[in-house]
Amino acid sequence: MERQVDGLVEELYPSLQEWRRDFHKYAESGWVEFRTASMVASKLASWGFEVKAGREVIAEDARMGVPPLAFLKAQEQRALSQGAVAEWIPLLSGGFTGVVGILDSGRPGPTVAFRVDMDALDLQESHALDHAPAAGEFVSINDKMMHACGHDAHTSIGLGLAYVLSQSKEELHGRVKLIFQPAEEGVRGAKAMVEAGVANDVDFLFACHVGTGVPLREVVCGTHGYLATTKMDVVYTGIASHAGGNPEEGRNALLAAASAVMNLHSITRHSGGNSRINVGVLEAGSGRNIIPNHASFKHERVYPLPRH
Repeated sequence: MERQVDGLVEELYPSLQEWRRDFHKYAESGWVEFRTASMVASKLASWGFEVKAGREVIAEDARMGVPPLAFLKAQEQRALSQGAVAEWIPLLSGGFTGVVGILDSGRPGPTVAFRVDMDALDLQESHALDHAPAAGEFVSINDKMMHACGHDAHTSIGLGLAYVLSQSKEELHGRVKLIFQPAEEGVRGAKAMVEAGVANDVDFLFACHVGTGVPLREVVCGTHGYLATTKMDVVYTGIASHAGGNPEEGRNALLAAASAVMNLHSITRHSGGNSRINVGVLEAGSGRNIIPNHASFKHERVYPLPRH
């Protein structure tokens, strides 16, 4: 079987590259992976997988950080205009962008699951010609959405695995579940899929992530060194007034937020430490001559999980 798999992977390599670059070009952030998820579901179904998607694999009340409905609707239409597979969109509509493919060998054995993620970061990608995706004409065309964390590769790896397994079904025992997770960034999507029960019948679960610091063609396996996070959205409410006419009547929410941010960042941060504090977004005010009466920031604490 090893030789058969090697041959299938070699045959599939051009498709893997094509899929990865396609997902990179049409990067989609958490809960709006409509195009990506629809294409994944369509390919899995064409390869003989039982496909579950949308609310079947996403628990609505367990979703975190879901964008406003108007944004979800606009992104759904954007995905359709960019080639999303229309027949799958009704299941994914509203931000239920999880997909699970199940391949049952019909022979006794364990249920083995492989989990990959699909979402991009909320980041504007460079279009400079010295940036490889721009030079290769697969730079993200979606505003403030970029695969800067490798999930385009993860999704492609998941599809490649699905194809190889589908072609090797007669050699398998038990069942294989391929879990394509939305909204991994911000640690949002896994909880909703777990709450929906997608892992309840799983005996062994594997996850993958591409990374740096590992030599080419090497794979690192481990069950420790993972990170957990806590998140806070902080809002300050002040009193607006004219900055020149009567500044003493105002209560400056921007200064309060800025003071908090500076003090949070006075906590030492290092990758070898137990705590990493970051404020990634700070917003305040409405005009240069107005004492700001509102301010907000998004804060995250990252810390390593204990080893077992």
